[in-house]
Amino acid sequence: MKEYGKIILIVVILIGFAIVFQSCSLNTIIQESYLSEDEVIDAPDIDIDEDELESLDVGRTNLKKVFDSEASILSDLDIRDPFKPFYITDSDEEKNMFILESIYTQDQKEYAELLFNDVRYRLTAEDVFQEIYLVKSINVDSIVLLKGDEVLTLYLNQMILD
Repeated sequence: MKEYGKIILIVVILIGFAIVFQSCSLNTIIQESYLSEDEVIDAPDIDIDEDELESLDVGRTNLKKVFDSEASILSDLDIRDPFKPFYITDSDEEKNMFILESIYTQDQKEYAELLFNDVRYRLTAEDVFQEIYLVKSINVDSIVLLKGDEVLTLYLNQMILD
């Protein structure tokens, strides 16, 4: 029974190959790839009508005038260009509010209580908060924060917007 299955499988594979290669023989492949000369296709001859070309240029000029007038109309409407990125300018951006509420010493360590956008922080020197502000120093009545290259000095009970 197994021998008949193998024979049937071999016959099916051979029939499959015969169907695939029926239209393509080894002789045809060799003749087309090695023995035939390269065919060069000539470009067709086209007569160019100069008058017709000039009339096309006149139409193109008129079309440009139409687009220019539409551009001037659109510029007067104050419409945002959809191809420019949408971003918030510094004037539109919501500012961060700082209030230094108190400075005290506990266990020989200086602390500053800072209210940042209605969230209270208890900070020491070299603490980082909001991932961009570094407490550089805590003084008697102020603290110094670094925001990148920018230095912010906060005094007790003074509100600062950044």
